[in-house]
Amino acid sequence: MPDEVLRAASQDFDEVTSLLDAVFGKGPQRSFSLAYRGMYRPCDESMSCVYIIRRDGRIVACAGLFPMRLGIGGRELSMAGVGGVAVDAAFRRQGLMQRLLETISADIRRGGYDLSWLIGLRRRYRRFGWEIAGSQTRLTMTEAGIQHGLKNLRLRGVTLEPLGDDGDIARRLYELHQSLPVRINRPAELFTTFLRQRLARPMVARDESGCVVGYLVLDTAGETVVELAAADVSFLPHMVAAAYAVARPQCLNVLLDAGHEPLEAGLGELCESATVVHSGNWLVLDWRRVLDALVALRAMQTPLPAGKVIIDIHDHGRFELALDRKGGGCTPTDAPADIGGDSFFMSRLLLGPLRPSQITRLTQASSVLDAWCPLPLSMPKVDIC
Repeated sequence: MPDEVLRAASQDFDEVTSLLDAVFGKGPQRSFSLAYRGMYRPCDESMSCVYIIRRDGRIVACAGLFPMRLGIGGRELSMAGVGGVAVDAAFRRQGLMQRLLETISADIRRGGYDLSWLIGLRRRYRRFGWEIAGSQTRLTMTEAGIQHGLKNLRLRGVTLEPLGDDGDIARRLYELHQSLPVRINRPAELFTTFLRQRLARPMVARDESGCVVGYLVLDTAGETVVELAAADVSFLPHMVAAAYAVARPQCLNVLLDAGHEPLEAGLGELCESATVVHSGNWLVLDWRRVLDALVALRAMQTPLPAGKVIIDIHDHGRFELALDRKGGGCTPTDAPADIGGDSFFMSRLLLGPLRPSQITRLTQASSVLDAWCPLPLSMPKVDIC
């Protein structure tokens, strides 16, 4: 008889977080009850997101399914974030992780989500439907590079201070966050809690007159900016330079989520190198809604060649991707396909991190995809569960 998969409750909080601590390693950055206060809270609402398996009354395996709202430009997609997949060392290789993921993936498909995200080994999660895709840019800065780059920019006086408990500042930062092209629409009342996830260090940026003009989030080690937003992109290089002065790492990395390409221009003066990597493991369920939002955002951000491509996503249908000077979008169609494949292939083709021509040989009819893609799909690191 298969192990019964249950949903946790508030009274299971200590046992669940203790298992997660034991599996992922102890220490302040990995103490789930401290470092993941946005995701793991000792209440029924939060703990019901955690699936558990018991043996002899003890929780020996768990995994979380966290409902999220992914903002893509002016659209919002429903997303299932999966994380905290843990099995007690004494009970591994008994099929418990597979049992949990089978239950969770079935609930995701029944739950009406547009897409799902998790992070982990491709070979482990691909059999449940997830594929490595999406994109994120890592900019690496050094002290010499920052000093040299600032000489080529108009100086903006920016100072950073740790985020406190001021409600007005929190509301201002929330407004700035909502302007990001790709973001998780976090509950407003938990916004600053999420900024502090993984014991990160959120910093408030002020201009010379003392006005709040942005924020950035440093990881615990002070080596990576995992999120940043500003009222004007011209503040960003100076915010990053100020972050380096605060943390003094050997190198400072800045992670930019997909869709933030306009930010790179100012930061490009400061960086020594830039690397594009995938943003996680993705499972797209409603291809029309997801592609419609992503193509529309892509069309808003950058002048692109007009055109249309008919794609066939096996078991999901055919869709017309179209883009012109008025915008872009995705609509169902019965027209013959210009290119097609299963959901794994189409995820890599359209969502990155590589260009489509690096995935397959494009036909003349589908060649415009190389200008449009990868589409801007990403997962902010602050929200990783």
